[in-house]
Amino acid sequence: MNWLFFVVIGHFFLATNAVISKVLITKYVNNIFVYAIFAGMVSSLPVLVVPFKPIALPDFSLLIISLITGMLNVYALIPSLKALSIEEVSRVMPILRFTPLFVLILSILFLGEQLTDYELMAFFLLFIGGLLISIHKTKDSFKISKAFYLMLLTCLLFAIYSILTKFVYNQLPFYDGFILIRIGSVLAVLVLLSVSSYRSQFVRTFYEMPTQIKGVAFLYGIFNVFGQVFFNLALFMAPVSLVSASSGINSVLVLLIALLLSHKYPHILKEDFSKTVLLQKSVAIFLIIIGAGIIVLY
Repeated sequence: MNWLFFVVIGHFFLATNAVISKVLITKYVNNIFVYAIFAGMVSSLPVLVVPFKPIALPDFSLLIISLITGMLNVYALIPSLKALSIEEVSRVMPILRFTPLFVLILSILFLGEQLTDYELMAFFLLFIGGLLISIHKTKDSFKISKAFYLMLLTCLLFAIYSILTKFVYNQLPFYDGFILIRIGSVLAVLVLLSVSSYRSQFVRTFYEMPTQIKGVAFLYGIFNVFGQVFFNLALFMAPVSLVSASSGINSVLVLLIALLLSHKYPHILKEDFSKTVLLQKSVAIFLIIIGAGIIVLY
């Protein structure tokens, strides 16, 4: 189960970046497309290794699939960034737990993957835990935020991205597939930069950003690279449906990081952690931990 170790490490970096994204998108970058350009750029940093370690190009059809996969990795961020701009990060990110549902269906239909009874049990515990943590209760009723629908779109796009990534890794060595997908991310950024308004806003935002915040953005870039590498290693080693389902760990990490920041630095991030909300999220975390435990044991 080495792949589960890679998932945990990868999602530690990605969960930290989710919180950083929440802070940046609400306080310093007021255009989600500008932020998507930035995120796409940093996720493409591994491409700089190519001059020192070249890749072997696959046939044309697989090359196109790889590039489209990388473009999806950037464009799937756009609705999630909009969701982050209008809702708490600890409520937005858990909705990503709908991704495994899309992944499970797509992996069975297109990849022919089959899961054991224990793996199915783990999948549903992880999924139910992720769903429970996303419920938002108002004074009189349960409320579905606009962010929910935006995140469903993100989930579908990330599910397709995960399926295509696994398909690429089934055909290519890890390094070649990983770099080709990152080159696709470069193309996605270039498409966004071809829009003059996005390009000018990106340049202006970068120059107006305080030096300290540029340092935070640089840290985001480093964490993004590590997170992508570890998560893609897990996808390379294990069934895509299980990797996607076990990413419910991301919800736990986002919750803990948001709780810590809200308590210690409320001027940076302030979220609702009342007793009722903590109980709800604690039960969800318990289900996620049990699901991950079943994967480890069986």
